[in-house]
Amino acid sequence: MKAKRIRSTEYGHPVETFTQACEVPAGGSVIFFSGITARDANAKVVGAGDIERQCRQVFDNIKKILGAAGATVDDVVKTNAYVTRSEYMEVYRRIKEEYFGKLGPPGTVVQVVALYDPLQLIEIEAIAVVQKPNG
Repeated sequence: MKAKRIRSTEYGHPVETFTQACEVPAGGSVIFFSGITARDANAKVVGAGDIERQCRQVFDNIKKILGAAGATVDDVVKTNAYVTRSEYMEVYRRIKEEYFGKLGPPGTVVQVVALYDPLQLIEIEAIAVVQKPNG
């Protein structure tokens, strides 16, 4: 399943890699992610104080969960990221591009006061659509 990235020239975007919307063909299964954080398989926080390491860990965790569902990063159609400092937004965008390509899925980045665990600097939700084999 390939999602089509949508970009209208009549709507300005703040950064070149901003995907405005994503069109998904019908006939698939939708996977909704909870907020995924930078924890390893033993639920230990990875990269305390290091936003780049935590961001990579979160995206690696998302890839692992996608794999468990028979999906890949190409099936992700939306992301929402929550960061504890505004300067983390650029790190997030750069690393997201490494995982999804220049025009990855549309997404939102929001600065929050804190996450549930004070060691966490970022939390990411995702939505993926996987086409059924005969869909």
